[in-house]
Amino acid sequence: MLRHTLGLAVCLLVLGSACSDTGGPGVQPDIVDVIAAGDQHTCALQRGVATYCWGRNAGGEVGDSTVLPRLRPVRVHTAVSFDTILAGYGSACGLTAVGDAYCWGSNGGGKLGDSSFNDHSTPVAVRGGLTFSQFNLAFDYSCAVTRSHVAYCWGDNNFGQLGDSTRNGSLSPRRVVGGLMFDNVRASNFHACGIATGGAAYCWGSNNNGALGDGTLVDKLAPNPVAGGHTFLAVAAGAFHTCGIAIDGTTYCWGDNRYGELGDGTTTQRLTPIGVGGVPPFVGIYAAGPSTCGLTALGFAWCWGDYFSATPKAIPQPAPFTSISAGFQHFCGVTTNHAAYCWGVNSYGELGDGTTTFSVVPVRVVF
Repeated sequence: MLRHTLGLAVCLLVLGSACSDTGGPGVQPDIVDVIAAGDQHTCALQRGVATYCWGRNAGGEVGDSTVLPRLRPVRVHTAVSFDTILAGYGSACGLTAVGDAYCWGSNGGGKLGDSSFNDHSTPVAVRGGLTFSQFNLAFDYSCAVTRSHVAYCWGDNNFGQLGDSTRNGSLSPRRVVGGLMFDNVRASNFHACGIATGGAAYCWGSNNNGALGDGTLVDKLAPNPVAGGHTFLAVAAGAFHTCGIAIDGTTYCWGDNRYGELGDGTTTQRLTPIGVGGVPPFVGIYAAGPSTCGLTALGFAWCWGDYFSATPKAIPQPAPFTSISAGFQHFCGVTTNHAAYCWGVNSYGELGDGTTTFSVVPVRVVF
């Protein structure tokens, strides 16, 4: 009763109206600034107000101090104000405006970075004293880039996905070897890829599907250059594939292609980058599972792969998106008027519309 009373008091103070932990008109945020799709859950952020999550909650990834599934957004129990959020496999993390990282949910491999293997149903601080500009959660490990462009990874390392030249796991951030400075790093199932300062792409970890793009099927324990000599502006790591946007506007993909996630109209595996045809230039590329979406400068999304097709198609939209986030089998976007929409698999309510109904078109998240 005390916690419920305090929660109502906080809602009255912050939002100016009563709200509850289970959704409803009282918790409707005025705007959504950031959305993050995980494997079977999703989180959204209104800066300066609150962080919300919904969907499967087996490891506490909804962050509401429970392990109960939520079909609609509930408030993450924390006093920390986040500037951005991200979601991964059964977990989520937030970065503050100064780059401090907090994570919650499943802690397989120690990926939450609190020097333990314990799950957490509310945010805990990532240890190590580092401040980050970019953060990425993968299966049982995490990678992040500091404000000085140094990449660190931690958690499981059975395929070399920490990029430290070993297969030894780590409960604390471990620097990626090679002396490279990275603008960003993206990590998924068992591999990670990053864009080094200057635009060259490097990948490391599992390569049994060719996701490292170096023309082989050999795992790499340290950053290894992607073949082709392309200069990239963005990169996205899917379950067993990778895609990137080159400086000339061409989108390339490589790796596993059994669901058409490479967008070349086939289901043929590619060990080096192949161009995605029939699409406009993208400013953003997004992948986490066996599908991919690209976002144009005008805010229109094209998707391909699992639940779409092997040929990229524009998806119906209620309005242009300013950003997209990729989950394992669902995607979410924020429109120009700061509304949140999701589409794809909805088995655990990860679309946030109060149902478990699959939708190939974006549906409005119901706060």
